[in-house]
Amino acid sequence: MSTMQQSKANIVTDVNVQEHFRETFVDVLDEVGESSHLSSPGDVLRIYDIWAKTGSLRAANKLRKMGLEPLPHAGLNRQN
Repeated sequence: MSTMQQSKANIVTDVNVQEHFRETFVDVLDEVGESSHLSSPGDVLRIYDIWAKTGSLRAANKLRKMGLEPLPHAGLNRQN
């Protein structure tokens, strides 16, 4: 593998690690916040906002439990 190919592979790996860390970190913060028994419309909007910004699967699942189906094209564009 050439130096250029190795550099590209390292960049892709770094981006994947960053995405995984971001989603995991959001899930941890959400878990802590869940202990406050969220239930107001503002809380639903906050969870939607988390999902839209991060693509968090946990936030998507919470929205589904609330009767909302997050649409894939409405959330985070992972190509950016």
